[in-house]
Amino acid sequence: MVKAAVLDRLWTRMSERGDFPMLSQSLRTTMAAMNNDDLDFTGLVQVVLSDFALTQKVLRLANSAMYMAFGGNITTVSRALMVLGMDAVGHLVVGLKIVDHFHHSAPRRIDAKLELNRTLLSGCVARKLTERGDLRAGEEAVVCTLMRQIGKLLVVFYLDAEWDQIRRHIEDGTLEADACVLVLGVTFDEIGAEAAVRWRLPDMIRSGMGEFDPLDVEQPRQVQWLRAITNYSTAVADVLTQQNMPDWEREERIAELAHEYSHALNTDPDVLHQMSVALAREEGGDGVMREIVELRANADAIAREALNPEARIAAGVGDLR
Repeated sequence: MVKAAVLDRLWTRMSERGDFPMLSQSLRTTMAAMNNDDLDFTGLVQVVLSDFALTQKVLRLANSAMYMAFGGNITTVSRALMVLGMDAVGHLVVGLKIVDHFHHSAPRRIDAKLELNRTLLSGCVARKLTERGDLRAGEEAVVCTLMRQIGKLLVVFYLDAEWDQIRRHIEDGTLEADACVLVLGVTFDEIGAEAAVRWRLPDMIRSGMGEFDPLDVEQPRQVQWLRAITNYSTAVADVLTQQNMPDWEREERIAELAHEYSHALNTDPDVLHQMSVALAREEGGDGVMREIVELRANADAIAREALNPEARIAAGVGDLR
């Protein structure tokens, strides 16, 4: 009963506010790609996968009743783009709101953007781990990794007051999953699973979003592998974006994760560790990690200004303009 009430509230908010916003950089890249006659299909797939809002929207539409004639059960962006066509993707891009002013907005909205970037970083980890294997399996792994965090993103974006309560519990030392149950009565994973059902996502994606259990022998091998990728990638992204953590502790935590998942991912733990650490440095150049650092700096600055009434009034006037 509690779960149904929370989900109904979420879907009401989504209908009022619209779908997940799209990152402004992704908008520019996607539009440029669609206008580039020389861009190959694989390039466009990577552009779509680089933005969470566009990825989930493309998959949802391709698996909707409108496109059931094409067989449904579409688990990759490649297949979805073939079914939808370029024009439909262009309309999706235009229809999604742009997150362009998060840097200069309220701390709550910056917090939402931070969570979105953390999700995108986990997708980068999954893409790095699968780039040399089967392309279809790699795409499914990235999609499952992005969708694994849908429950948390829904709460952050659409249940503002509840997310603030959850965050306060976390700051007081409560585990994130426990804090979610305390405030909402359900877990982020339960919300995400229900969202996947409502959006008609295929069974493989919904299964791949689940919790990885190395002792679970009932799941098919492909599902276990997807869960290992999604869980590892999500955990690494959480460690990489953890605030106020010394570098030595960060590397130590990633090394522990590498040893924990190395067997399931069939990769040497040292190779897995180095790959994950290197990714953070690559992304730090001009990607997700740098934006996370900038967002935190802006959030701190806004928090300091909040103590000054005159600064708050000036910021309000700026927003109105």
